[in-house]
Amino acid sequence: MPCGSCTACCRDTVVLLPNEGDDLSQYEHVELAGPGPDHAYALRRNEDGACVYLGPKGCTIWDRAPFLCRFFDCRKFFLNRTRQERRDLVRRGLASAEVFKAAGRLLKQERTSSPATSTNGTTV
Repeated sequence: MPCGSCTACCRDTVVLLPNEGDDLSQYEHVELAGPGPDHAYALRRNEDGACVYLGPKGCTIWDRAPFLCRFFDCRKFFLNRTRQERRDLVRRGLASAEVFKAAGRLLKQERTSSPATSTNGTTV
């Protein structure tokens, strides 16, 4: 992902996914309350809301980062939802407005830095 120095998603809840290879014993984590009997777990966060593994230069555990950290792309997250769906996710605390803003910035940068393409796919 072209994250650069952006760490917006490091301030959201990062759910751990054991079925995708996340070993709970390898991470500082908390249990999330849910409606059903199953338990969900997320990386622990600092008092400021940032992931405990976020350092001054970015992720301190990138070589063993959880599944969601390695594969999350805020641009796709943004593009796969309508404006209303994005607003609802933020309102319900399931996504951060900062992540959506970061995605918008990245998408805008991509549009302004790539050559224009016609409707038939050729560069103009």
